[in-house]
Amino acid sequence: MLQDSAHAYRRSLAVKWVEDGMSQSEVARRLEVTQGAVSQWVVRARQGGEAALKTQPRSGRPPAELVPGCWRHWKRWARKASATRISAGRRSALPMPSRA
Repeated sequence: MLQDSAHAYRRSLAVKWVEDGMSQSEVARRLEVTQGAVSQWVVRARQGGEAALKTQPRSGRPPAELVPGCWRHWKRWARKASATRISAGRRSALPMPSRA
């Protein structure tokens, strides 16, 4: 996934291309986004200038993060659960969560 600054640059580039005369559908094709996204970026830029193209904070619950001490306990639990499944004849492994 792109960094916030890369997203803002892509939006700025899209607006510049549209202002230079390129069609929104061509801009969308080049940036591999929808024409609707380009249209929204152009409207935002016209209403709020360059600052409106910066990444806005997301609403909703923030992504869950493991508390530093919990990681060790989770790994211990996963090893026990995995060993129990293997001993029961089912060799399925539990997915390990990614560290953020």
